[in-house]
Amino acid sequence: MKFCSQCNDTYPDDANFCLVDGTSLKPSPVIGKQCPTCKRTYPLEARFCMIEGATLAELFDATTAPTPSDLAKVNPASSEAKTARKHKTATKSQPKKAKKPKDAEPDQQQIFLQGITKWFQQMKYSVGLSTQKVETEKDLKLAKGVADVAGSLLSFANPMWITGGQGSEELFQALIPYLPLCDVLGSKLQLATVSLVPIIFGDNLASSEIEQRFDQFIEMAGPLTEFGPRLNFQSQGVANIFPLIVYFDRQTFAAHLPEVLPDAWQKRIMRRIYLQASLVSVPERRVVWGERKGFFALGEKLADVLGTKLQVFEDSDIDAVLHLGQEKG
Repeated sequence: MKFCSQCNDTYPDDANFCLVDGTSLKPSPVIGKQCPTCKRTYPLEARFCMIEGATLAELFDATTAPTPSDLAKVNPASSEAKTARKHKTATKSQPKKAKKPKDAEPDQQQIFLQGITKWFQQMKYSVGLSTQKVETEKDLKLAKGVADVAGSLLSFANPMWITGGQGSEELFQALIPYLPLCDVLGSKLQLATVSLVPIIFGDNLASSEIEQRFDQFIEMAGPLTEFGPRLNFQSQGVANIFPLIVYFDRQTFAAHLPEVLPDAWQKRIMRRIYLQASLVSVPERRVVWGERKGFFALGEKLADVLGTKLQVFEDSDIDAVLHLGQEKG
């Protein structure tokens, strides 16, 4: 990527001159984003760290050795830009900084992001690529015990072979494709079932783009069914995907609700992959889940009768997340 030092417009690498003022273009020193806390790197379009929830800072290419004035032109809000402007106007009187109004509206999206990261940790979900350890030996021992009991009660025409499934490294690799498609990702592995909870901020997305991500989540889920014991060398794992589409604008939420909700419940029974999404209105403290159909609706009805929590995220969880996001430390 290149940029114009006069008007700050950016251009592709094969461009040589600015189309606005004819200035020769320079290579942009900005090559990506980086988390200021954990130092993980991200592409330019990323906004928040998937692990820490912190706002990402621009990462500069050391080989281009940008000057403070270059940095000021590429990123006027950066600390380097402020240093360059201060040096340039050292002989001039500096105006006092405007005080932030005491009643200024806090960044609700940032609060929610920090809160959902803590909420994931409290609910025993791993965040981002910090996956939990896959205990294949423990699962294999449990499966063999179940097989022994079944063999003593039932007669099988063919013997059952119980083998182990994939391990921690494979789970790490299976989660990588999901990261660019969500703002933060929670994951959990229990009894050969991988549960994913992708968080997507929906205010700036078209409903068609959200529906496209649902399709992508399902198509990428094949490796998630390879965990846990195998029966006769065949995987018995299940992938459950629960995207949370989070809104801070009431009008966008209301507009997306009838468009997205019909696609918020999808299944691939033969592949053992299930997706149930929800639309979350933060101002209204409202969570609307896609409705399960047919046989699968029975589970929700039984949960209502028994008073148990079936969904991974409910109305009351919004307040919990916002509270966690505003906690210090």
